[in-house]
Amino acid sequence: MRIEDQYPEEPRAAVRGVLALVAVVCLLASCGEGAPDSGAAPAPAAAGASDVAGSPDTTESPVMPAAVADVSSAPASGPSLPPPRALTAAEMQVYRQAVQAGVQYLNQRRYPQALAALQKAAELQPDNFHTLRLLGNAYAFNDDLEGARETLQMAVLLEPSNPGIHYELAQVALNQGEDDLAMAESRKTLELDPDNPRAHEILGLAHHQRGDEETAIEILQSVISNDPSRVVATHTLGLCYRAVGRIEESRKAFQAVVEQAPNHLEAYRNLGEVLASLGDPAGAELANAEYERIKRSRERTAAAGAATQRVD
Repeated sequence: MRIEDQYPEEPRAAVRGVLALVAVVCLLASCGEGAPDSGAAPAPAAAGASDVAGSPDTTESPVMPAAVADVSSAPASGPSLPPPRALTAAEMQVYRQAVQAGVQYLNQRRYPQALAALQKAAELQPDNFHTLRLLGNAYAFNDDLEGARETLQMAVLLEPSNPGIHYELAQVALNQGEDDLAMAESRKTLELDPDNPRAHEILGLAHHQRGDEETAIEILQSVISNDPSRVVATHTLGLCYRAVGRIEESRKAFQAVVEQAPNHLEAYRNLGEVLASLGDPAGAELANAEYERIKRSRERTAAAGAATQRVD
């Protein structure tokens, strides 16, 4: 299961919590006057996002990194940057307007419009790190993970010492099932930002996706011991426990998830299955009822959203 499939009510997990919108304020103010600073910044607010995973927080305590093979961040056949060119005053105005529109559309979750605006901006300034970073995230929000990966890899070429871009690329690679790249970019993130708990978390998720449950358990236990509120790590740990037959520990993990994130669809489904296997049909019935309630609610929300987009 891809990570975003666990949370269908959210914007894609590949980019949740990592859009560099604050950096874009600097970008708009400094067009034509050099690149602004490149720190990671928070995303637009997403309904229920606090129930799942937040933005990278470099103030949090570090956890033990995993021992995984070091893989080159950029593949041999990776993208190359086009040569820069000077913009006319008219082109610069169009560029600024396109970036501003792209940011506004992202905040409004109008992702196709955001992608179109940011593509236009990138055509004018294809060597601008912040534009490429936003464009990569827009591709991911539009479920074009290949476009996201290629664009974020170009951004990495521009600012290889920026931990945020490596982190975002790791998330996209994870959702593509490119576990080696996800691990490599997570390790690069940790080289530059050792206190980034989500980079450790991605290592654990990648090991889980590869079926290396014992290593994933070791990593994710470390993540959760430092911050029990890590819902993604806790849910994945429950899946790992179940896979290796540690059913009671799996139940505890899924129970912890639904207590922290009451609308977590997959956690209720998995909790119901685990409770049934433990001989608790009443508990399983309650968990399955919550699963159905949340599922119906999301279907109604999705239908209402689709109707609104048609009107727009």
